[in-house]
Amino acid sequence: TFCCSRCPIPRSQTASFEVHRLRVFGRVRSPRPPILPILPRAWQQARKFIESMPEEQDKEFLAMQFNMLAEGLSSGPSDQTPYPGKENGSWGGFSAVQNPDVVLNWEYRRWRLLEVILTSLPDLLGAQEIDRFPDFFYPILAQYGYTGLYCAKEKSPCIQFGHYSDGVAAFWKGDRFTCNWFERSQLQAGGPVLFVLLNERRDPEKDFLMVVTHLKSKSGEVNEATREKQIDEILLKLRNIRCKTNSGRILLMGDFNSEAYVKGADGRWGQARCISKILNDPMGFQSVYPVMLPSGVDETNLNDPLPPSAFDRTDTEYTTWKVRGTSQHRQNIDYIFMSDGFEPVARLLPPPDELMKAPFLPSPRYPSDHISIAAKMIYSSPKQSPHVNLS
Repeated sequence: TFCCSRCPIPRSQTASFEVHRLRVFGRVRSPRPPILPILPRAWQQARKFIESMPEEQDKEFLAMQFNMLAEGLSSGPSDQTPYPGKENGSWGGFSAVQNPDVVLNWEYRRWRLLEVILTSLPDLLGAQEIDRFPDFFYPILAQYGYTGLYCAKEKSPCIQFGHYSDGVAAFWKGDRFTCNWFERSQLQAGGPVLFVLLNERRDPEKDFLMVVTHLKSKSGEVNEATREKQIDEILLKLRNIRCKTNSGRILLMGDFNSEAYVKGADGRWGQARCISKILNDPMGFQSVYPVMLPSGVDETNLNDPLPPSAFDRTDTEYTTWKVRGTSQHRQNIDYIFMSDGFEPVARLLPPPDELMKAPFLPSPRYPSDHISIAAKMIYSSPKQSPHVNLS
């Protein structure tokens, strides 16, 4: 009944988290940063629901995807580590961040990550770069009614810095969903993936597979080829296990490390192979967020047209915006893909450009180099049977 184990404030108090935040930050040892408000976000309604909300609005659920920036991938050279590493951390390459010993201080940043989550209170959360699942995120989120699963990377780069392996996690509200099956898996091409079969407690016929993954990082042909192999494995697995559901519904979320469009040899832009495989799969995946073009690319210079979207595209679209070394990266590489059987109602927009100051993310006002993306969704009638062979 309390806010969390470190702060005995009843959850029924509407302002409890603000008070909680002040109390827990009071426990953070030096250096202690000022408490600045998290960057504001706004919700955008799907075009279909601008004039009127869906009849089943009371049955909608909120799904969130969030790369949290692992402690082991953002640690400093003098940070204490759980065990000796092969090398000291260097703030994850975020050398342009002012006062990184403050902004990237895990004792401070973990509570800001929690604040990002609890500001939206998602029913489902897919997360990447979690290396403090058992000792922080799982027990703290349990205080708010969540349960969850974790799958560590087999070869995590966090280990070389003396930290725990990072991985992917799936959380869900225990009073809303029940887990009927799950599988932790390591892809042959590398990388973790979680498959979780969830049912609505009040209507068990409404079920879906929640899939959380984190694909190979960095740009370039070699890394894109690895991502293509990774997604081939995931899609093949999904074709084989979707028969476990009553409905065939699938939510596939993650940091895919791939923008939707890449420049071809002819100078024109086409869909990246990894994203194209998902959008053209017979299971009928669509991106909940609008598929975006890289900055500066004109729609007339495309070999593959932009997929339709339930939402209007805005001038402010990104899921990560950062400076590493001397390079600035503003990209859309995090996705929530939905199969047939879902309908998006609203999505969480990025913080507005005018509030983003170099070196952008992470910052005193946001605890990760990726923003969370989230959507309010309802169920629709699936057009495909989960028992149809899609091989």
